[in-house]
Amino acid sequence: MAQGSILIKTEVSCVLILSRGIVPESMVEIAVEPCATDGNTPDHLLVEVDSPTTASLHSGSEGSLNDSQVLVQVVRFVFTANTLTYAVAGKMPVLNYFGNFPAPTSGYARPVCWGCGVVVASRCDVPVGTRIYGLLAMSKFVTLTPEVAASGTQFVDVAPHRENILLPYKTYFTSSDDLYRDLSMEEEDFQLAAGNLFSTGWSMSQEAATHPAAPSAVLITSASSRTAFAAAFAAHFHKLALKVIGLTSAGNLDFTRNLGVYDEVLSYEDIPSLDVQKIAVYDLSGNDHVKQGIYKHFRDMVVTFGQVGMTHIESQRVNLETFGGARPSSFLVFEAMQALKKPFGGGRKLSAALADATNAYKAKVFPSFQAEREYGADETLAIFRRMARNEASPGITYVCSLWPKGQEEPDVSASRI
Repeated sequence: MAQGSILIKTEVSCVLILSRGIVPESMVEIAVEPCATDGNTPDHLLVEVDSPTTASLHSGSEGSLNDSQVLVQVVRFVFTANTLTYAVAGKMPVLNYFGNFPAPTSGYARPVCWGCGVVVASRCDVPVGTRIYGLLAMSKFVTLTPEVAASGTQFVDVAPHRENILLPYKTYFTSSDDLYRDLSMEEEDFQLAAGNLFSTGWSMSQEAATHPAAPSAVLITSASSRTAFAAAFAAHFHKLALKVIGLTSAGNLDFTRNLGVYDEVLSYEDIPSLDVQKIAVYDLSGNDHVKQGIYKHFRDMVVTFGQVGMTHIESQRVNLETFGGARPSSFLVFEAMQALKKPFGGGRKLSAALADATNAYKAKVFPSFQAEREYGADETLAIFRRMARNEASPGITYVCSLWPKGQEEPDVSASRI
């Protein structure tokens, strides 16, 4: 075993498929390099439950594995505007993002993110060395309880504390799945950052286009964000009968206009200059003063208002009751996709339309995809704080790891019996 590697002993209650074949032993020693903290670097980035944009670094191990569990080394994860939304909305009952991975410190929570990891210890039939993709924590390790699908290329985490978590958030794909097979690092990061979010933007535009009130325009806040871009792209790709209007901060106007997918792009201060018409609103900012400005201008012409994200978290609650129009409601992509089956004539046609748009979106966006990779706990914390202050560049995807550079990918050796 290489110098500096850690030897993990685990009682194995099922067959482990390792690089040297099937090992039906009751005791397997799995050599993993590196697969434990060195005591000098933090294990988790945590947020305060009651102040979820306040983050700090903490230590705390995952503990020993139980039967049917795997230990996953978190290789890296993407940090987008959605990632911040997951933290801000962590306590919302339906979403319950803070319920995915228990925190080791009282009063704190483990914020979730889309990322990739490698199984470094297993007490079930998911082999050591399996590369997985899905919702992870901003930690060095996470523990999962897999229930493998019949396809063998994905599984659901059936840990009791995640029983009420929405299914897509606890579903994990392996590198054998068509979605992730043979990807380069850049393609891997793109899929995590953009591919996972495209369906949200796509369903926003489709919901607006099929709304019974027949809005003539769709208004999207935080228009520089990736999800907003996806919605605008989808509207034009499908030639939907909607004018697509983007709202963004003054500093992001040029960037957002240069995306080339909006019919009109304005700053938040320019809301009063918009034509009053039947409008569907999708709010990714969560800024209540922006909401108030929209309702004050459009009033009862707001036919639907989907609250998608919360990228601007400094605003205070304001009263919207006097303005008329449809009330804000949480937009959940899973519910929207279910409702869209009817206007599309079934799930197959819906999936085909989404696939066509997804492929076109990747062809347009991937060539200019820019990832800024930050390795190490302090570096990751700095990115979190920059995002919380709304200081991140809209054209950059931040890819982070709590591991120092060069240690993020575990060296999983064959079993040593």
